[in-house]
Amino acid sequence: MMLSTSFTICICFLVSLSAIFSSTRSWIVDSGAPRHICSNANAFVSWKPLTHATVTLPNHTPISVSLFGDVKLSPLLILKDVLHVPKFRFNLISVSALTVASHLVVSFLHDSLIIQDLHNKTMIGRGNKVDDLYILDADSVTRSHGSCPVYPLISVNKVSAIV
Repeated sequence: MMLSTSFTICICFLVSLSAIFSSTRSWIVDSGAPRHICSNANAFVSWKPLTHATVTLPNHTPISVSLFGDVKLSPLLILKDVLHVPKFRFNLISVSALTVASHLVVSFLHDSLIIQDLHNKTMIGRGNKVDDLYILDADSVTRSHGSCPVYPLISVNKVSAIV
């Protein structure tokens, strides 16, 4: 009985995701993913081929990685060392990989997310929360956000909070 319930939930989740991702320009912003993943080879601006490389899905299924490289979402947002996984239908931005490789911060709000440049004090992109996933549409990143200020961070009992 539990297997059937898990399977049903998984199917509903996939149907829900299919409706969200009508575009290859949509990216899931994932705080648990260790690497960026892109399903579209045409999105890469530079790449190197990989042989015999795989990633393992949460269901323990290995799938092939064909190359890795850089994906330019906008002049201000270039994802480095992105894995190209042709059989994976979704694009993932790893919050960890993004923030380690740059001077960007990702803020998750109740209904949206904001990617900000800490050096320039500007907003790089904004996404929306859809069915418990935070989605960044690459087309929204390419629009100029001008000098939208970074949300100030304060320390409250040794915990950072957005004010």
